Amino acid sequence: MRRIVPIMVFLLVSNSAWSFNLSWMKDAPVSNFTEEDWGTLRSAVEAVLQESEQGSSRTWANEATGNSGTVTLLGSGDRDGVLCRRLKIENRTPDLAGVSTATFCQTVDGEWKMAGH
Repeated sequence: MRRIVPIMVFLLVSNSAWSFNLSWMKDAPVSNFTEEDWGTLRSAVEAVLQESEQGSSRTWANEATGNSGTVTLLGSGDRDGVLCRRLKIENRTPDLAGVSTATFCQTVDGEWKMAGH
């Protein structure tokens, strides 16, 4: 199965935002994710990236933590000759919920990477 890079891609912020203010993360579901949660979420993203039908989705859940989410394919298209897919990523913990969108493009070696803004 093709890998997704970078690991923290699901925070869905531009690199420049990292250097300014991360206080918003305390209110984001991902701030409470375990390694198992991240792995399960990555598997759902990988599965949806392999789909081509708009609206395709995968849910994920970790019964041990109570964390869960849904990944939905919003659309696909070409960006400078490269296949890209836009995803909606919904994440939930028992106390928090968040929704983000991200675009991933497939590299020549088959990996999916988050596209820059």
